[in-house]
Amino acid sequence: MSNPSYAFTVFTADERDTLLQLRAGEVRLGERMGLLTPAFDLDEAYQQGYRYALLGVPEDIGPRANLGLGGATLAW
Repeated sequence: MSNPSYAFTVFTADERDTLLQLRAGEVRLGERMGLLTPAFDLDEAYQQGYRYALLGVPEDIGPRANLGLGGATLAW
């Protein structure tokens, strides 16, 4: 099995919105989170009030170590 290559990806608002399932009367985290541009500056983001970053890391060592099925590397 070949090992796919990974790159750092920054979501656009349109890409984020395709992942959200909005419901009346509910507010989801994805609706409130800010998005940086691909040419982001961490110092500038901090000055604008950003304090946390959400990163998706493709790995499946946990399920495999527990004698489960791999494949989580294909998920976000």
